[in-house]
Amino acid sequence: MSLTVKQWRMAKGISQDAMAAICGVHRNTYAAWEERPGDISMRHAVLICNALGESLEDVFLNDATLQNVNKGRETA
Repeated sequence: MSLTVKQWRMAKGISQDAMAAICGVHRNTYAAWEERPGDISMRHAVLICNALGESLEDVFLNDATLQNVNKGRETA
């Protein structure tokens, strides 16, 4: 199943505020990452995956997330 980072978070019932706290960043920073997952550092990606209980491959190396990464590069 190809889900975006936001869809994974919502499916697990975790708020943006909670994910931001887990990552040690402001909620606005975390919200921006959901729109542009290519901006997430490896360290933060691992924290997100641990909170979701999912692998990096499932969360970040899937069609839906990669499309968002590419979309961000097109507008940059």
